[in-house]
Amino acid sequence: MTNAVSTHPGTILDERFLEPRGLSIYRLAVAIDVPSSTLERFRSGRTNLTADLARRLGDYFGTGADYWYEQAA
Repeated sequence: MTNAVSTHPGTILDERFLEPRGLSIYRLAVAIDVPSSTLERFRSGRTNLTADLARRLGDYFGTGADYWYEQAA
């Protein structure tokens, strides 16, 4: 049996989407019309993924909401 450690989707947002693009939380928040404080809490793992946030991230990054649901599973 292996002990898999799941990665919070906020970490994935940061490492796979924000950092490579040089995109700040603030700029993403403005682009997807979400408070930057909400995105900051999500990125740091202090808040979970919501359906609304999954849809907005999926639309913005072209991944679809399902991608974000899979990361949260």
